Amino acid sequence: MIKNYFLIAWRNIVKNRFFAVVNILGLAIGITFVLLIGIYAWGEFQVNHFVKNSDRIFLLKSKWANPESGVEFTTFGSLTKALQDNYPALIEKAYAHDAITTVVSVGDKYFREGIHPGDSTFFEVFNFPVVYGDPRTAMDKANAVVITEKKARLYFGKTDVVGRLLKIKSFDGRNDDFEVTAVIKDLPFNTITNYSKPGNEIFLAPASIRYFGRQAGFTAGSHPI
Repeated sequence: MIKNYFLIAWRNIVKNRFFAVVNILGLAIGITFVLLIGIYAWGEFQVNHFVKNSDRIFLLKSKWANPESGVEFTTFGSLTKALQDNYPALIEKAYAHDAITTVVSVGDKYFREGIHPGDSTFFEVFNFPVVYGDPRTAMDKANAVVITEKKARLYFGKTDVVGRLLKIKSFDGRNDDFEVTAVIKDLPFNTITNYSKPGNEIFLAPASIRYFGRQAGFTAGSHPI
């Protein structure tokens, strides 16, 4: 019986080739779009999904009256403290950061990287899984840097690199040493810190803001989360 169904279907396809091709092509395009939309929706749903209490983490964005004032995902750094002071029952922790692209070097190896200087509340807000180091003290040193396993392998060929040094170039030409104080697990592509390319996999202590001369921008126009 089933064999006959297939035979009839095949004869109809051969007999009406044009309409058969149109129908099959339409079906294939429809299925493709459904799959693409599903993949996109699933990716959005998975943003920060691996982070504890990710449903309680919010990104503050701005709607600028003048579009040239800034991009949508930035806002005033001072807003972080203002929200904590005025709404302590709603906001437990807040994290403000800047986004910088600069040169990171190890020996004679140089890399152009996206780096992420920010508050000491980094681990309290994001709770990224730590492979090496102590998240409670990782941001205490002025020259502290936290990197992912991927970056550790790229720079040093292994992941247990706490205590090793990276040189990070400032905007005024300085090239100071930064000490790796923690190594975290590799972050999925849809982590909230990867909103730009290259993604942020290098996180610096609060004191680094002064090193890059970004104090004014950090307090008046950074990226609080």
